[in-house]
Amino acid sequence: MDSRRNKMASGPCGGVRGPVAVLAIVVLLLILFLSARGPPEPPPRRAHPASGGGPSPRVWAANWIRPDVHTDAKGPGGEVTPEAIQKIIEQRQPYVPPAIKTPYNFTGFNNVTGLGEESDYLVPNFMHFLRFNEVEFDFLDFVTVLSALRHQRPERLFFHTNVERFKGEYWEKLLLTPGFADIVEMVHVDLPSEIFGQPMDNGYRVWHAGDITRIRILMKYGGIFLDNDSYMVQSLDKFRRFEIAMGWDDNQFMGTQVIVAHREARFLREWLETYRGAYDKNKWYYNAGERPTVEVLYKRPELLHRVKLLFGVHYLIHKVYKANEVWAEWRDQYCIHLLKRHQDKKFDEDNFSKPPTTLREMILDVYDPLSGGARLL
Repeated sequence: MDSRRNKMASGPCGGVRGPVAVLAIVVLLLILFLSARGPPEPPPRRAHPASGGGPSPRVWAANWIRPDVHTDAKGPGGEVTPEAIQKIIEQRQPYVPPAIKTPYNFTGFNNVTGLGEESDYLVPNFMHFLRFNEVEFDFLDFVTVLSALRHQRPERLFFHTNVERFKGEYWEKLLLTPGFADIVEMVHVDLPSEIFGQPMDNGYRVWHAGDITRIRILMKYGGIFLDNDSYMVQSLDKFRRFEIAMGWDDNQFMGTQVIVAHREARFLREWLETYRGAYDKNKWYYNAGERPTVEVLYKRPELLHRVKLLFGVHYLIHKVYKANEVWAEWRDQYCIHLLKRHQDKKFDEDNFSKPPTTLREMILDVYDPLSGGARLL
């Protein structure tokens, strides 16, 4: 019996021990294979079906490291050039929002709590900027876009404009920024001359046109609208689970510099309707902020997720621009309105660093002065 047992156990493939050894080798090879692949990807966070869908932020973010457009946009010498990138962008098929087959029913929606953290996003991760009659970007325009790229990582980035194409040093820097060209789209939009038959024909026309057009943009696409001088400090994803979120501080009218909205948000329609028969072309902020606050939000505040102070729509420039002092809490904000048109000094990459200011810290968070480019990671 002992001799038979020894014979069965002898040899690497003989008897009982043979299959066990083969199985152990297979398991070992499988472990080595899985280790080489790295940890499994977590399941992507899906966009809500009503938001327009799209790839998950994690999948899309790979383009920031290996931008697809930069692979194809080579000049005669094989180098990536802004002109080659621009041509690819201009030839790109425009995004068409999916048709609304079944309207989203927001009746009874809780804009205080929104959807739960484990739910799908309600608002698509689209970023919108609006530029009427502005062909070139200045340094702070450039920095503002970089802040949105770094902190929001949008799936799509739209520039709505009435100019044929942008140009200049900072636009070319944006084109060369990794990932930017993969998501950017130019959308032509006419400068409105009237609203509900009421002419817009005085010195406020461009600004009032911007107020109206941002509503229409969000009603078409949904997403995040950011003023050209609103700096994004941190991601707005938590607000993408509300019907619409805006800055509305105590004892103030709502702010329109930062808007996160589903395209079927009820307040967007009611806001636009407040212009009907009541447009006042001579008042700067009456139709944009005062009238919708008084006529709609005072009566139905549940239509909006109210963000107090953290969207930075209130007056903060005394903290942002004050020389030789850094506002310690600036990173607690989600956005900060730079109000650049109210500044005597025109900032550029050569003068922003002196004297020390909060603005300098904000710029250095997204801009690398050594390379002259973006700091995105």
